Amino acid sequence: MDVTSLLCMLDHVEASPPLENVPKGLGAEAATFKQAFDTEEVRTRLSLKGKDFKDVFLKEVSHGLPPLRGIEHHINMTLGATLPNRAPYRANPEEYKEIPKQVGKLMEKGWVRESMSPYAMLLILVPKKEDGWRMCTDCIPINNITIRYRHPIFHLDDLLDESHGSNVFSKIDLRSGYHQIRMREGDEWKMTFKTKLI
Repeated sequence: MDVTSLLCMLDHVEASPPLENVPKGLGAEAATFKQAFDTEEVRTRLSLKGKDFKDVFLKEVSHGLPPLRGIEHHINMTLGATLPNRAPYRANPEEYKEIPKQVGKLMEKGWVRESMSPYAMLLILVPKKEDGWRMCTDCIPINNITIRYRHPIFHLDDLLDESHGSNVFSKIDLRSGYHQIRMREGDEWKMTFKTKLI
């Protein structure tokens, strides 16, 4: 278990703007937080706690579709909408070599399969910061014909008020998060993507 990932808040504090640019009181609290919690004792305790819950931290997401958990991703389209189906984007030779590799891995894991859907999103490769490529789909056309789910978004000020008085902050980052959410049965075809023949 990487203890550094558990101390992500400490890294965030280090990367925050100079104290004179931070609203009054916040900078001092952030600096105090950094000093109080970035100690060997805290790192050791977090490491031990991480070992207690090591079954929660996946090294790799399992093959096959994710289990049904009572929440499934669904896409409701507007009635009478025209389904987009455009030709694939052009790619450079390096991208043409990378696409079959990434699609092959997804098929091997059972996360995608071949489809004859009348609709398809376009595939895009985006360079990663560190190295390699991230495969994405251009969802703009389907977003344009999707009925929006009007879920209220919390105000940032309210969220900050709720965290007042807290000493330790954490975050969660799901490994291959999009592949851990099951599509509603019958909606799979709406997430079809298109590539050149592989």
